[in-house]
Amino acid sequence: MNSLTASWNNPFFLSFLFLLLLAEGCLPTERMGGEAMEPTIKRHERFLIDYSAYSKSSPQRWDIVIFYRDEVMPNGQIDHGKHVNRLVGLPGETITIHDSSVFVNGSKQDYPEKMNGIWYSASVPGSPQKIHFPYTVPDSSYFLLGDNTLEADDSRFEGPVKRTDILGRIEGK
Repeated sequence: MNSLTASWNNPFFLSFLFLLLLAEGCLPTERMGGEAMEPTIKRHERFLIDYSAYSKSSPQRWDIVIFYRDEVMPNGQIDHGKHVNRLVGLPGETITIHDSSVFVNGSKQDYPEKMNGIWYSASVPGSPQKIHFPYTVPDSSYFLLGDNTLEADDSRFEGPVKRTDILGRIEGK
């Protein structure tokens, strides 16, 4: 076995190569500007994105996704910005949030272990909601929530996100 082949099989070499590519900006990453996904993703934290995650499969419940959402800026212009939220509801499902838990079609959903300490609220005092519960997710759309339920501008306020606006999945979170 030559030294080049041996280094490709070395986990330390592969870890070093991954970190080097990440540091040099060769892997697709973004930074969060807001607090919508804290504590899972902290403000200004860099995270890795798999833009091909949904090329052959559909988004799944509890995935953290990056997506486009149009926002009207104070000057009246439309910003086609990127946002990050957790996918909670799939097309055709009826979502309810009650007692910090998510219910899908009447069944309480268990959170994955990595979501320990996350809770959701059906509303935020003083913030007008676009949707009310129970809510049925339209075809080809998804219901998204921010992990920081009191600070997130998510599907409760903006409505569902179309599949065509989901760009990829956040990895490692």
